[in-house]
Amino acid sequence: MDDQAAAGFWQTVREQADALRAPLSTSPDEAGWDDVVAQVGAAMEVLEAAVREVDERLGVEATQAQDAGNVQLAITCGCNVEAMDEVLALVAAAPALPPGLSAVAFKQPVPAEVISGFGNMEFAGQEVAFDAVRFIARPAESGNGRYDIVCFAPSRVETPFDEGVPGSMAVQMVLGMGIGELKLMTRIGQIGVVLTDEPPQGAMTSWELNQVMDEHKVH
Repeated sequence: MDDQAAAGFWQTVREQADALRAPLSTSPDEAGWDDVVAQVGAAMEVLEAAVREVDERLGVEATQAQDAGNVQLAITCGCNVEAMDEVLALVAAAPALPPGLSAVAFKQPVPAEVISGFGNMEFAGQEVAFDAVRFIARPAESGNGRYDIVCFAPSRVETPFDEGVPGSMAVQMVLGMGIGELKLMTRIGQIGVVLTDEPPQGAMTSWELNQVMDEHKVH
């Protein structure tokens, strides 16, 4: 990793701090919320350009913590395993950030209560409940804490962009939201997708799967 580029990225984060923290002092039902959203969007475009100066495989996402007192920046490699070390190195190089900002390596799991609050996602022009996508996990033959996953998703999530595996885009999105980017890269072996409106008994939501993985950590 280029230390100068990394330092430049974190300096850019500090310069964009006010715009990034604007949602902490405003709510969606207040006047001016659209301006806040525009500020954050513009700031994120600047950060995306800056992080790609460090490594073109990297990205950055911002989420507001549940306590509403912090904006978390997640440095991501888009599940590119070969770029994991670059993510870790960039986060390790982070200086003390302004109050209300924090940084983590990789996109984190979305809490179950937050996903439940979303209700439905729109995919391929269809409304699909997040908990309609289900998973059955079995320890992978390769061992080392990995799981082979069979995913069950409603047939209406199929898109022309699934690259030969119908429903794969929706499944990966829901799985990543539930277990987070790091587990998706390091704890998942083979993935199979079955399109069905009636998942089998015992199939779990992605956030339930995350809990199972947390209870069986690799040592």
